[in-house]
Amino acid sequence: MQDRNLESIRLERKLSHNEIADLSGISRSFYTLIENGNRTPSIGVAKKISLALNLTLDEFFYALEVTKRNINNHSA
Repeated sequence: MQDRNLESIRLERKLSHNEIADLSGISRSFYTLIENGNRTPSIGVAKKISLALNLTLDEFFYALEVTKRNINNHSA
C-alpha cells in the first residue's frame, strides 16, 4: 500500500471537500479537519468517508495515519 494521505486520494478522485462532505453526510469544515489530521472520525463517519473515496476502512485509516505522520514530521 502506498503512503498516500487523504488529500492525495481525494485529489486523485477529482473530488472537492464539499463533494466528500456531501457524500459522507458531514460538514465541509469537519471533513477538512479530518483530512488535515486535526480530528479522528467516529467509525460511522469513517465508513461514510471510505465509501465516498472508494476505500476500504483499512485503507482509510492507513491514509489517516499517513496524514498524521506527515504532520508530526513537519512539526518536529
